[in-house]
Amino acid sequence: MYKIKNLLKDLTVRGGRVAENLKEILWDFVEEQYIQIIQLELLGDLVEEIYLLDKAENDNYRSIRALVEDPTTSPETFEKLAENKDPIVRRIVAENLNTNIPSDILEKLAKRLAEDKSWFVRAALAENSNLPPDIFRKLAEELAKDPDWRVRAALAENDNTPPDILGKLAEDEYWSVRAEAAENPNTPQDKLRKLVKDSNPLVRAALAENSNISAEDLWQLAKDSYLNVRVAVARYLSIHFRIPPEMREELAKRLAKDKYWRVRAALAEGSNIPVILWWSARDKDPRVREKAAGNSHTPPQALGELAEDPNPDVRAADARNYNTPPDILYWWSARDKDPRVRLFAALNRSTPLKGRVELTRDRDPDVRNVAMRNIIP
Repeated sequence: MYKIKNLLKDLTVRGGRVAENLKEILWDFVEEQYIQIIQLELLGDLVEEIYLLDKAENDNYRSIRALVEDPTTSPETFEKLAENKDPIVRRIVAENLNTNIPSDILEKLAKRLAEDKSWFVRAALAENSNLPPDIFRKLAEELAKDPDWRVRAALAENDNTPPDILGKLAEDEYWSVRAEAAENPNTPQDKLRKLVKDSNPLVRAALAENSNISAEDLWQLAKDSYLNVRVAVARYLSIHFRIPPEMREELAKRLAKDKYWRVRAALAEGSNIPVILWWSARDKDPRVREKAAGNSHTPPQALGELAEDPNPDVRAADARNYNTPPDILYWWSARDKDPRVRLFAALNRSTPLKGRVELTRDRDPDVRNVAMRNIIP
């Protein structure tokens, strides 16, 4: 725990949008007691990667990026930049190798960058989806054996990586590489099936986000002992519709009864199954009811009930929902004791005009100002 919190502090000092995102993810791991399943040596690598990614977006490299993104830039310029001493410049070249460059020069450049001493450059090449299939195939065979797991993970993430190579990466010794292969829809089905029983729950959670997963494998993951795997399955049901409707509803019913609120909330946020949304609207946890109140598929009658919920966050989500019945917004939300709820009612164009006009005289100045701006057609 001590090592992870120090890494989080390090990320905060370094700053940056990507660093903040990683910090949030790591805090989730801390909160869910995932310390046992995270290889601490990988976190140091991740911190380095985040730092370099942020640095690569620095304005100092804007002119280089513009040059290599210009389709009229000569092959000679690419060759010169590929030999630059700065690894970030070489990475920008690796990211932008494309079919505008003559094939013989392109292949030579790609081979040189695949042997670059910086993993950061090799990883960019592994992520490049603009290379011709024949050239990328040769590169992928070599990059799949790269000594740095971050390069192999980048390759496993690339949708253009050949399925047979993805199959090998799905058996990588590092869970982070297996996780990327697990999420890639081009990974062979027999390899995905093996990952259902992977020792690391983060791999299984990634598998639950694969749009090409079979219904049988998804059902197994819905019974997983780890919380975040079941959360991933709940989100899958909200996004993908490949599995048969009957099985999809049965899976949703199972997850709607999960003992952890986060699973039920993930389902309530994206489901379009009426019975599930009714259950969610009457869930014992207000965080689940809040997700149901914000869901555009929640039945109008359920939204009517949620307008009277004892929790103000639930009522506020209900007042924001454009599908909340106008009479509910007028008689309940616009008259709510909590000013946040009234403010969202004032913002909501589904609130009848007379309700928005009345809110221009609200006792709360913020509500009045929003209502004034929102009564103009």
